[in-house]
Amino acid sequence: MWGIGNEMEGDGNDEAIWNAVNAIAKMAKELDPNHPTMTVIAELGDKGQKVKSIHRLCPDIDIIGVNSYGGGPSVAERYKKFGGTKPFMMTEFGPNGTWEIGRNSFNAPIEPTSTQKAAAYRATYEKSVIAAPGKCLGSYAFLWGNKMEATATWFGMLLPDGTRLAAAETMSELWTGKPPANRVPLIESIAFEGADRVKRGDQLKVTLKASDPESDPLVAEWVLLRETTQYETGGDFMATPEQLVAAVHDATPTGATIHAPGPGIYRIYAYIRDGKGGGATANLPLLVE
Repeated sequence: MWGIGNEMEGDGNDEAIWNAVNAIAKMAKELDPNHPTMTVIAELGDKGQKVKSIHRLCPDIDIIGVNSYGGGPSVAERYKKFGGTKPFMMTEFGPNGTWEIGRNSFNAPIEPTSTQKAAAYRATYEKSVIAAPGKCLGSYAFLWGNKMEATATWFGMLLPDGTRLAAAETMSELWTGKPPANRVPLIESIAFEGADRVKRGDQLKVTLKASDPESDPLVAEWVLLRETTQYETGGDFMATPEQLVAAVHDATPTGATIHAPGPGIYRIYAYIRDGKGGGATANLPLLVE
């Protein structure tokens, strides 16, 4: 199909944008009558104004693509409520974005664990994709791979070495209808023993509760990275921040000790692997004063 525009619509109330989109869609149909047209929006609008504008001003748009993260599980329900009659697609979905999540006392977002993220993928796929047959034409989970965006692990469904995380496992099962032969590890919790604010030279312990469904032995890798603090990036390329290898000690599958480096904001990452191609991630931000 022809995709015309991606998240270019602002609040959805600018008629000039929709008139331009429809003009392009009309031209596309004249040049190529064999493929449908679609435009992609970021969410539906607080009161569905994006859906309403497209239906009113874009008769040559056949399909509406919806990029939704935290609101993914309710897209199908809300689309119907807002009067959507055109077919739609979930053109991006995944865990809550950095813009939809709680922040701590020094304004760093609290990233869900890979285990928690998998539940978000499942909820969107089950409630807004397969629960809307004939209306939802398909979906694209974001992201089958890995990328640095806000943090090193927020949107990746795989680790850089190809290790499968719970989101990849969940989507594979939903797509094929078959459970994996060996499930990825689970993370129950990650926490500091004490405050998330320390002074330079202090020792800070972080604890992890992780398990494996098949009781495979787990291997842990703990990584301390300087925080980017650029949490809403628009998806552009971001370089991986500086890693402070010498600051992490006594790393095991149940925890690690951090020797606080120089002042700044950091994030401690736990990477758990089961030796069978499966993994899990969790992290916490910390402030060194």
